[in-house]
Amino acid sequence: SARSVVGFDVYEAIVQCSDLLEQYGGHKYAAGLTLSLDKLKAFQTRFEEIVSQTITDEQLIPQLEIDQMINFDRINFKFYNILKQMSPFGPQNMAPVFVSENVYVDRSPRILKNEHLKMFVKQEGYPYTVEAIGFGLAKYFEMINSGMRFKAAYTIEAADYFSSKYLQLNLKDIKFD
Repeated sequence: SARSVVGFDVYEAIVQCSDLLEQYGGHKYAAGLTLSLDKLKAFQTRFEEIVSQTITDEQLIPQLEIDQMINFDRINFKFYNILKQMSPFGPQNMAPVFVSENVYVDRSPRILKNEHLKMFVKQEGYPYTVEAIGFGLAKYFEMINSGMRFKAAYTIEAADYFSSKYLQLNLKDIKFD
């Protein structure tokens, strides 16, 4: 089976390999196919060639859909409990992604396992400090640690540490102002 990115027609790329396939079907953003093992390498080579010739650089950049811009004063357990009523979250019902502007580090950030970012953040104009974790976002450490303001895209999660419950931002992306 195949899934595509926004704007790229994966079905058309598969159609161009149809002579190597036993059967196939689908649409622009999702498709399935069957082929014999002896044609797998030929299919892989041709499919990758077609994709590399037709996909744009912009289509290779993952898109993050933002549901709402909010300020840190909205992040509390009452709001979280309302969000939780929309669960379970998964492929057909994604967790809402929020964005906040003018965010900065309140306490020194740390890098975990050479690739993740853990820190406490604040938003300019609001007294609230929120814990945040950014999986795979360690590349932003220097800029964040320098005090630069940024936009943070995140989901809100409940965390439990030694029976103490608190809310945490699961950072999805960071953009510098």
